Amino acid sequence: MKRFFHDELQELHNALVLMGEKSLESVRLAAGCLVQKDPALAAKARALMAEIRQLATRIDAQCLRYLSLRAPVATDLRMLCAMLKLVQDLERLTEEAEDIAAHARRLVASNLSLNKLGNLPQIAFLVQSLLRETLDTLIQSDGEKALGLLRRNEEIVQLDRLNQERFSQMIQMQGMEAARMMDLAFISRCFERIGRQAVHMAEKVIFATRGEDVRQSFQIQVQR
Repeated sequence: MKRFFHDELQELHNALVLMGEKSLESVRLAAGCLVQKDPALAAKARALMAEIRQLATRIDAQCLRYLSLRAPVATDLRMLCAMLKLVQDLERLTEEAEDIAAHARRLVASNLSLNKLGNLPQIAFLVQSLLRETLDTLIQSDGEKALGLLRRNEEIVQLDRLNQERFSQMIQMQGMEAARMMDLAFISRCFERIGRQAVHMAEKVIFATRGEDVRQSFQIQVQR
């Protein structure tokens, strides 16, 4: 019977990892639409998002079923609670990727020059790298490695801040380009929020694997 319960949990874990991989791919496609000026990638991202939402619904239902029928305790209970929250994190960052794709498609249609992207290509790369490493901690159930990711979005935050200042100045100086600059500022902030979601995911991995809630202690350290 225990083996059966373990198989159910492993199936849930596998579905969550699959959702994570698809979410990362949606971010990659959305970023590619902007940086490579390829609107076809935005269409692929939108198609992928429908699959991600279906996975989210399935995982939620399976987690709730397991909780109601098996009454798990200790590690299993922590893992299920973390899974439910991770699904929410992945849904949120997928929505950010969807917004990036929509705005990127509009910018590509307007024939925006790549030299006006500011730090966006660098932010896109850093966000994808952080999300990749976060998913690896989930796959490997590696809470120790997840601890090392809690400050990894600080560079992303700084780059986004620089972008917001730069695009704001360009909006004031280039009236006809205002709409484009607003789109770029919005995309930069979306990437920053995805980086933040990746850190939130690392916090859930730590909770699931180590039983530690690091959210408050980490926020206090950041404020200092």
